[in-house]
Amino acid sequence: MKLGLLYWVLLVLETEDYRGAIADYTQTIQLVPDDADVYFRRGKAYLFRENHQRAIADYTKAIELNPQYTDAYYLRACIRLETEDYQGAIADYSQTIQIDPDYVEAYRDRGQDIKKTAWWQMRVF
Repeated sequence: MKLGLLYWVLLVLETEDYRGAIADYTQTIQLVPDDADVYFRRGKAYLFRENHQRAIADYTKAIELNPQYTDAYYLRACIRLETEDYQGAIADYSQTIQIDPDYVEAYRDRGQDIKKTAWWQMRVF
């Protein structure tokens, strides 16, 4: 049952019916509340709908269920960067790198984040 529903939700997500995907992932979470992948995928659907708070909450839950979930750390960092939570973004990029030293995008984006943080601090002070 779980795999069938997940495949259905992935199909819904591919058709860009993010609202439908969110509803289906929410239903899946009720059936399987300890599956980090479901929270991660629902977080992506929230991200596509630009609902950053809910996306962060789902990525955080995915990380809570699977502390080695590099993609959840990485996407949460990307949202934090976009919402100007630079310290949170740097922490998440760093955690991504600590878990997977070959995660090239995390190095690149962390460097950009540090650069933005330095620029922002120079403007404020």
